[in-house]
Formats: sequence, structure tokens, C-alpha cells
Amino acid sequence: MAYSDAGGMLNVGTLPTFGARWLVPRLGDFKATWPDIQLNLITQTREFNFDREGIDIAIHFGEDNLPGCVTHRLMGETLIAVCAPKLLKENDDLPIARERVRNCTLLQHSTRPRAWQDWLAATGVAVVDELAGPRFEHFHMVIQAAVAGLGLALLPEFLVREELESGRLVAPFDVSIPNQHAYYVVYPKEKENNFAVRAFRDWLIATCRTEQDDRAIPSGTAA
Repeated sequence: MAYSDAGGMLNVGTLPTFGARWLVPRLGDFKATWPDIQLNLITQTREFNFDREGIDIAIHFGEDNLPGCVTHRLMGETLIAVCAPKLLKENDDLPIARERVRNCTLLQHSTRPRAWQDWLAATGVAVVDELAGPRFEHFHMVIQAAVAGLGLALLPEFLVREELESGRLVAPFDVSIPNQHAYYVVYPKEKENNFAVRAFRDWLIATCRTEQDDRAIPSGTAA
């Protein structure tokens, strides 16, 4: 489809939970700035194939070495263990002893098979089988399983901020680990001069930078 100078149709690839929880709630700001650009969101957990799937630009989690693509870092992520409050004892004060993880059902994310291994290595706590536990394909399912009290989940902190603030989830341990990978906006090199691609790229980068700067300001400090 041909693009106009300041509009057109843009096919955006995104991870399902990232798209639903982070991207979609912010799209009103993009549409207010670029009302003539129509966005179509395509979600999947596997790596995007731009040519086969007709995707113009995508949000990718991993490394910045995709062949034939231009990549720009958006944000990193910090993983925390969370669970429903009902899984804790009535007299528990947070954080609780890390060794208690041995008695928990570990909810598994199928695309992050080593996540619990890395977290447990950081805590210095050994469990019989860190790969045991119900397995889910999408973070959204893991989040819902944790809220339902099915076990302990290891999740990016920014994806469960709402549940933590509302009290539907708690972070019972004092351990968080930065992921070695990050979120990137990526697009084929041949689309580098496409107006809609550049507009969406610049908006994503600016939005992430603004939010990271806001979080860096201590509470009660005037900006």
C-alpha cells in the first residue's frame, strides 16, 4: 500500500502482553499527534518475519542483532517474583525468607525457560526442580494465574505494576534481577526512510525515554 507524505497504513508487530498492557494504553497519544496514520497491530511470541508477514515495524525482545534490520533500544526489564496475597501466611511481613520459595508452585513462561533458574541462582536458593510447574505461553496468562493464586510467578515489574499497586499481587521476596536482554523497536533497512515508520519509531523512543526519566525522579521531588 502506498504511503502519503504524512499518513498511511502501518503494520506493527508486538508481543501480546507488551502490546495489550503497555502499547495499546498509550496509542491515544500517538493518534493525537499523527491522526492520518492507521495502525494495525499484529501479535505473536515468535520472531517476526517482515517480508512474509507484511510487518513494517515491530517491538522485539532479545538482542539487537537482527540481520537486515535497524534496531533502537526502548527499555530493559527487571524480573520480580510475585504471588497473590492469599498464598502468604497471615502473620507474614514482607519480604519473607527466600527459602520459602521451595514450598511454592513455580509458574513457568514457555518462552523464558531459564528465568527461574537465573532468579534462583541470584537468590542462592536451590529447589528440587526449578522447571516444574504449570506452563503458559503468554505473560498475560502467567499474570492471571498468579492473581488466581495458582503459584509464584516471575514477571517483568513494569507489566504487573497495576496489580502490585492494587494489592492483587505482592512481591514477597527482596530479590529482583535485571534481564540481560531488552525491548527494541526494529524495522527493515529498506523502510528506514518511510514516513510512518519514522514517526512511530520516534514516538516510541520518546515515550520510553520520558517514562524512564519520570521514574528516575524521587517521590515528592518537583520536576
